Amino acid sequence: MKLQTKHTILLTLVELSIFLRLPYKPSEGFIFSTNIIIPLTAFSLFLLMLTYTRAQMKLKVDILYEIWENINVIRKYFLVVFCIGIESCNVGLGIFFFLSFTSSKIRGQTSICTDHVKYGIVNIFCIITFVRVLLKGKIWMLAWSICEYVFFQEIFAISYITRQIYLPWVLVVVN
Repeated sequence: MKLQTKHTILLTLVELSIFLRLPYKPSEGFIFSTNIIIPLTAFSLFLLMLTYTRAQMKLKVDILYEIWENINVIRKYFLVVFCIGIESCNVGLGIFFFLSFTSSKIRGQTSICTDHVKYGIVNIFCIITFVRVLLKGKIWMLAWSICEYVFFQEIFAISYITRQIYLPWVLVVVN
């Protein structure tokens, strides 16, 4: 993946705005709870700053973006757990995993289990975000993702930023 420096800066700023608005439950610790979102976001901020530094030195940054994407998927899982609980989240994840796995087998594609899990988490997260926004009556918050879907799908950087960052930001703001 090759993003320009300005896109990495934008990703860092949006991650920072997410970090400053994260939900926190003082009655729970950091490990094995929804509060794990805070250290995950701090780690993703660190990865983006490291990516920016390496890009300025003209070094390879592909692996850092891949790690950052995986951290985003893990964070999305914990945000869904925060919103609907671990039991409901795991049931939905199992359903999406089964559908994705079955679909790839029917089409005769080779499948990697982690890809199906990522697919399930991302789709559950999108559904939860849309439902939360609709229930709160703040449909205008989805305007950017709708515009991106309609007009900017061919522009890789804008589409990538929207997929990775915009919906988590919307869910955190709505909560």
